[in-house]
Amino acid sequence: MADLPGSEPTKPTEPDIDASGGTRDFEWCETLPTDEVLKGLAVELYLADGDRLFIVADEADAAKVGEPRGIVYTAAEARGIVQIDDPSLVTEVHRWKREFNATLRGCRKNGGGR
Repeated sequence: MADLPGSEPTKPTEPDIDASGGTRDFEWCETLPTDEVLKGLAVELYLADGDRLFIVADEADAAKVGEPRGIVYTAAEARGIVQIDDPSLVTEVHRWKREFNATLRGCRKNGGGR
């Protein structure tokens, strides 16, 4: 993937093929844990500020993405981030994660949803 200024978004990949030879049917996603739904896949999100991030099932899939760990979130990390009800705090966490190429180990609520 090119990280050049002004580069185009990456080309969509072919649908993931399951063991039975068919494409994955995402209608059943609501009944499975996020980790199982994402296993072997990476969802790339383009943010409004031109930044991007990836969401994957777990650490093994994070290693396969080939991007800095600071912009790759596991399903567990994403679950922690969505619990934060302050958008500015979410932005700050993402900035620190990216800057230090970090992983998130936990999310605790202290009064006020922080």
